[in-house]
Amino acid sequence: MSKLGVRFRRQHPLAPYVVDFYCASAKLIVEVDGNYHASVEQAAEDAHRSRELVRLHGVRILRVRAELVTQNIAAVCAVIRAAL
Repeated sequence: MSKLGVRFRRQHPLAPYVVDFYCASAKLIVEVDGNYHASVEQAAEDAHRSRELVRLHGVRILRVRAELVTQNIAAVCAVIRAAL
């Protein structure tokens, strides 16, 4: 993700969790969600995890679907760029 002009760390620990991608300078987390995250139960767990990350670390969280990453990375980069 260096083409975005900021540094993202992959699989970065933010206690007590590990996030998919983290940009410290923007306090932005990018989570890439596959089909596993589609269930109602997992969506509820993800929402709880997001609330805790915001509460503990004051971050913003952007969730993108894994299939969008594989099918249209340019669109994903545009969304991330807009969030920065």
